[in-house]
Amino acid sequence: MENDEGLKVEETTRPIITVSGDRRTKMKGMTRRLTVPRLILLGAMCFWGPELLIYGWTQHETNWTVITYLLPSTLFAAYFLVLFFRGARPENPSAAIYMFVGLWLLGPTAILLGSTFQGAGLYTGADSLLAVPMGLFPPYTCIMTTYDGSLFALLLTLLFPLCHPIFEQKSWIIPPWWRISSRYVGKSDQSGTGR
Repeated sequence: MENDEGLKVEETTRPIITVSGDRRTKMKGMTRRLTVPRLILLGAMCFWGPELLIYGWTQHETNWTVITYLLPSTLFAAYFLVLFFRGARPENPSAAIYMFVGLWLLGPTAILLGSTFQGAGLYTGADSLLAVPMGLFPPYTCIMTTYDGSLFALLLTLLFPLCHPIFEQKSWIIPPWWRISSRYVGKSDQSGTGR
């Protein structure tokens, strides 16, 4: 391609979504770079996001049956969108496992934000910030969802890690660079020094 002055200019823009010859859609950029922290945040946002939106919009609690079916549905929909655009390749982390970890780890923080819309949560003072580090203790997420009314939705997600062996057999759970190499397992010292 040439510009107005007749100089040869190389085009630098690339398509974000391409369709390969075998009709598989590939999205470049966003889903290819779904690292473990991003999958954890995505899992939390997809599960707890609809509840936060509902509480922010209505300013009061919602029917528990809506929450029970809405929260897992958005999580599963986001998971299948990630699989559709990213694919299951061996160099990718397991979306199912890390999205599941995200909804359990960031659950108390999301419930704290949701209760803020109802006049509790962060309005009650610094004591409520204890919910943030308590998210590292997964049973606390279960306790808080009991008070929040989303316990059944959380219990439905216990089936979510089963998506890994069904849809993502090639994706890793433990990063490949953390694994112990087989060449070091079971080998004794060949030098005879005993060290």
